[in-house]
Formats: sequence, structure tokens, C-alpha cells
Amino acid sequence: MNLFSKSLILLVVLISFQHIIAQTYPQLAGTWYINGQADAPCLITQSQQYLNFSYSSNQSKGYFTQSGQIYASDWNAYANLSTDGNTITWNNQNWTRYPTMNYGDIGGTWYVNGDQANVASISQTGKNLEFKFSNGSSAGYWYSSNQIFATAWNTYANVSSDLQTITWGNQTWTRKPNNSKPSDRTQENKLYCRFELSTFYYASQLLGSAWGRSATEPAFPTPIGISAMQAHLRTALDVFKDYENCLNYDLFKLRKLESELRTMSSATISKEIEMIIKELQTAINRAAFKCDNGVQPIALFVAGVHLGAAQAWASAQQCMPVPMPAPVASVISAHLNTASTALAPYAPCLDATRADKSKVAAFNFNNFSNVPLTSLNSIEAHTFIVGTETQLLWAIALSDCCCSCSTGNSPNNTGSACDATCQEYCKQRGYREGKFNGKTVCLLGVVSDGNERGCDCK
Repeated sequence: MNLFSKSLILLVVLISFQHIIAQTYPQLAGTWYINGQADAPCLITQSQQYLNFSYSSNQSKGYFTQSGQIYASDWNAYANLSTDGNTITWNNQNWTRYPTMNYGDIGGTWYVNGDQANVASISQTGKNLEFKFSNGSSAGYWYSSNQIFATAWNTYANVSSDLQTITWGNQTWTRKPNNSKPSDRTQENKLYCRFELSTFYYASQLLGSAWGRSATEPAFPTPIGISAMQAHLRTALDVFKDYENCLNYDLFKLRKLESELRTMSSATISKEIEMIIKELQTAINRAAFKCDNGVQPIALFVAGVHLGAAQAWASAQQCMPVPMPAPVASVISAHLNTASTALAPYAPCLDATRADKSKVAAFNFNNFSNVPLTSLNSIEAHTFIVGTETQLLWAIALSDCCCSCSTGNSPNNTGSACDATCQEYCKQRGYREGKFNGKTVCLLGVVSDGNERGCDCK
């Protein structure tokens, strides 16, 4: 072989080698959209095989493991790249180069022509819909960004931009009934007893479980975790709807959060749930509840939230190496202490009535301090907490206590729960008055740092 032939072969090999290098790392730099949603952009920067991912306040470094697979090291997550290079598939969501239609969440209960006696429902899975009401049912789908179609009825409807009204050709569906007069609502007094109060506590517990679950998930929540949190939020919403007029709170926030979980990081979900918890606490404090024995539902709410959070943290440690890590045990202990403190004022209503009309204590407050957080059996702490949750639910369901609520605007509380905590703390120290000063954290009515810095006593 002459020198020219050898040079030509070498040139071909070099060109081919350069071509292979160029094709090894597809160009991903630019803006992407989580699940194709135009309002959920994310950014990728790239230097050869090295990548940087960011969306909202979440960031991670990464790299190509092969030409069709990438890895986000800070999130400990792999993703596959589609053959056309326009879709990145993570374990719980897709990123696309271009935004696709963002289908609004219209699932839930609707009222035909605003009549609270004529109820319709919509089930939704992405684009696909299922309509049900007294005149029948139909499958359907989103036809455009503001229009839906019911196939069995061969009918289109327009959806308002705030997703609160659906206008068909012969009727209108609304999220809320509008056939009750304001003057009637302000005079209404609704009674909440065993069933209602026990489900109220259970809904609070589920809200806390979703909160705790978000804190124990990976950076991107797993599909199982998302499904569990969605179920918790959905059930909590269904229960709190029974208190909607009394609480004066926009419960649609729960529905909205449920629909957006798949596009959010675990840290963001945790912050959103905590915000809803705080807002609901304020709404419950301001509601015009009047209960037997001077108790208040806020005790059930705070206790339920923190018991649920403790249970979620303990659940994440099942079948894990033992003993439980000290930081995790500390978090669980803090939730249990907060639940115990919040529930104490409700003690007069935590007894059961025997057939002979005598009373018997139905809940043991020692349960909170008896959870074996240092046990060498990692399942034991979770089992104790679930038992405490169940015993408290049983005690509320057996109690004779009831609460009523006037749906007018005359709140019966005289201050925030944080002020009430400081008032009690200051009186224990010999002062006449106490007020929360905002110098430390007060979450759900419980002042941190042992009340030392957070309360002004005089």
C-alpha cells in the first residue's frame, strides 16, 4: 500500500472518529417544559457531556451516561432521551422542548344551574373526562384550551378561565351552589358531633401525612409517593367541604395542589402543604365554633396534622437500618410533643359514655411519650403512632361532645393561637398577660424555643 493510500485511510478514520464524538452527546441546552406545561419551564445548560438542570428553585449537576441517557447527580435520578431529542423521560415526569396544551383540572363536584340539589361530577385523567349527573353520563375530553366535548351527548361546553364555570348549550355548571341567600347563610347553625368531628380529625391527620411524606421523598417524589399524597389531599378536601361556609377558606387550593404534584419537587410540595396548613389554622381559629365543655376544633386539627406527619416520618424508617437516625427521631418527637400540647385542651371531650351513662377515659395522653423511637425494631415506632392515631379517632367518635358553627362573620376567638400559647406560658411564670412577639417561629399555634424568646410577658 502506497503512502497516498495510507494517508487517505487515516483521513477517513479521523473524520469518522470526529463524527462519532459529535454524535455521542446530543445538544440539550435550552428551555424545556415539565410535562409540556407552558407555565412550568426548566433550563438545561451543557458543556459536551456535562449538564446543569434547573427549574424553580431546584438545581442539579449531571452528565450523559450514554448517548440516550442522562443522570442528575444531586437528584440521584436517571432519564432517557427520545430518539428525536425532544423529550426527556424521568421516572415521574417528562420534559419536552416545546409546551403542549395545559389541560385545566375540572375534576370534582359541580352544581347544575347553581342548584345545590342538582349535583354533577367530573372525573379527569389528563385530557380525558367522565361526566355524571342525574340525566345520565358521558365520556368526553378537552377539545381546546377552553372548550370540552361530551361524546355521548354530542355536546360542546365552554370552560371559564378560572375553571369555576362550565357553560353548556342549555345549562351552566358551577363549582359552588348559588341558590342560598346570604341572609339565610348568616343565620345558619350547623351541628358537628361524633361523625363530623372524627372525620375532621382524620382529614387533618391525612393533611399532616401528606406533609410528612413530602419531606421523606427523594428530590423528585416517586409515583407511589405522588399517588399517596394526592389521595390524602383529595380526602381532606372532601371532608373540609362540609365546613366550607364556616371556615371561609378557598378549599380549591387543595384541588389545585393535588393536580400539580407531578410537576413539583418534594421540597416545593412540602412548602405548599405547610402554607395550606397554616392558612387553614387561621381559618379554623377565626370560625365561629361553639363546642361543649369549651373545647375547640383547632385542637383536633393541630393534633391530627402533627400525628399524621409523625406517622409519615416513622413510616419512611420501616425496614431501614436500626437504630433510627437521631435527626429523624428528633423530628418525630417534635411532632408528637406538638400534637400532645395542642390536644390537651380537648381532654374534657375525650371520654366515652357507657350504657349506664357513666364516663370512661377513651384516650391515654401517655401514648405520645411512649413511642419507642430508640427501638432496635424499626417498625415499632410506626406501629405505636398508628395505634395512637386510631385510639384518638375512636375516642372522638365515642364522645358526646358536639360543636355548632354560625356561618356569619362573628368569630368567637379573641386572639391568635400563638398569643394564646404565650398567654398560658406567661401565666405559668407568674405574669398576668402574654403576647406572641414574632421573634421566633410559631407553627400551628406552638411557639418554638420553649417560649423564651417568642413571648412578651407583663
